[in-house]
Amino acid sequence: TIQRSDKAVISDASHEDIPLLSAMSAAFQQRIPPLTINVLAYSSLPKERFAVINMVRYNRGDHIPGGAVLQEIRADSLVLDLDGSKFRLSQR
Repeated sequence: TIQRSDKAVISDASHEDIPLLSAMSAAFQQRIPPLTINVLAYSSLPKERFAVINMVRYNRGDHIPGGAVLQEIRADSLVLDLDGSKFRLSQR
């Protein structure tokens, strides 16, 4: 069952500099299981955006493997939050 969090970002107009997962500390990276973005579906309509990670579909607010919350779906990456630390996961 997919869990949703109320912590999901309401607006995706954020201009924060959110680091890629690869730029986070090694200890932090070890807390995240291997994640593959199979599909990143971006739309100008936020309700139509979704991502398929490790062959499972997720929407904004869903908890992904490892406990991170999918905060935002961008055209080129996903913004995730794990225990208050935001990071990006790129499709490439």
